[in-house]
Amino acid sequence: MDIKELFLEFINLFLQLTELLDKEREALIKDQGEIIASLLETKKDIAININKLEGERQRLLKDKKIQDLVKEGLISEDLAREFERLALEVKEKNETNLALTKQSLSYIRMMNNILSPNKSVTYNPTGEINAKSSSNIFNATV
Repeated sequence: MDIKELFLEFINLFLQLTELLDKEREALIKDQGEIIASLLETKKDIAININKLEGERQRLLKDKKIQDLVKEGLISEDLAREFERLALEVKEKNETNLALTKQSLSYIRMMNNILSPNKSVTYNPTGEINAKSSSNIFNATV
């Protein structure tokens, strides 16, 4: 695989990943867990392929930067720009989806704390178990 083909394959995978990340974002917003699970499998496969390409890139180019490749005429300026643009887009979309996931988990934990009593078990002076429940929406007195 030559260097240009390598970067074209990166771009192809980045395009697939951006499309998948858009679908993942919609599924996160709509709370569609089954869809998210299936997308994660595809996302994992794409990430494995990107890692393989990165290994090939490191083997071929060592520590050369993309602008070095443009200066040496190994890839075009347009190809370099597209690669950088898509890499940044993937990073931003992935960060957005991560924030949505964290927000959803935070909401779930909050609702779980509100709706489920937390029992704390202590022993009273006679050695008997004294189970106390914290107040929640179902056992609070008004």
